[in-house]
Order: sequence, then C-alpha cells, then structure tokens
Amino acid sequence: MDNDPNELGGGANPAESPGINLEVPTDLARGVFADFVGVWHNPYGFTLDFGVFDMASPGPDGTAVLPATVVARIKVPPGLIFQIAQAIADNVDKYERSYGPITPRPFDTAGTETYGPPETLGDDSGS
Repeated sequence: MDNDPNELGGGANPAESPGINLEVPTDLARGVFADFVGVWHNPYGFTLDFGVFDMASPGPDGTAVLPATVVARIKVPPGLIFQIAQAIADNVDKYERSYGPITPRPFDTAGTETYGPPETLGDDSGS
C-alpha cells in the first residue's frame, strides 16, 4: 500500500488519527529536495533544518569545505518531536518491508551524492 503524503504522518493509521483533514497548498505539494537535516534544540522546542549540499571546495587550511543551503526550517514544540520520531521509525519499517533495507548514502570526495541529482528521484507529491 502506498503512503499518501497528504495523510497525517505520511500514512498514519486513520484509526489512530484525531480526525485531521490535512490540506496541502498547491505551491507546497511538490515539496523540496534535501540531502541533509540538522536538528538542534533550546528549552522551548526543536528546530529541523533541511538543506542541500553544494560542491566541496578547499578551505583556507586546504581541507575540504562542504557548503550547504537550508531549504526549509521547521520548528516544533518538545512534545511533538516524539511523534515525528515514531512516524519516521514506522515509515522506515514499512519502506524496508516493501522495498528492502535502506543503506546509508555515502558521499564521494567531491562532496556530491553518489545517488544522483534531485531530478532523478521522481515526483513523490502524491498527484
């Protein structure tokens, strides 16, 4: 069964959902590509910065510097972070049962992904 990205939790069990009718505006339906996420917190909540890497370049000391740009910043209250973690864990389990194990994505020495550019990933907008 395919997950509908418009459902709560990207495929949460409707019997467990509190009757939320999630509307995704047309301009957000396609989503944005991200190849990293940074998570940080303060006493008031968690911040998830989703971003994309650029090509690596040599830094002042000669070591590689991997520039990145944040494409979405999501701020959530502390109580929601457990629901996010559980939804991710549940969906990873479902994904792996359907498609096989997920392997960590290695980066080559130029700092680019070995899995190809975003346009090769397809449209998961649910339309």
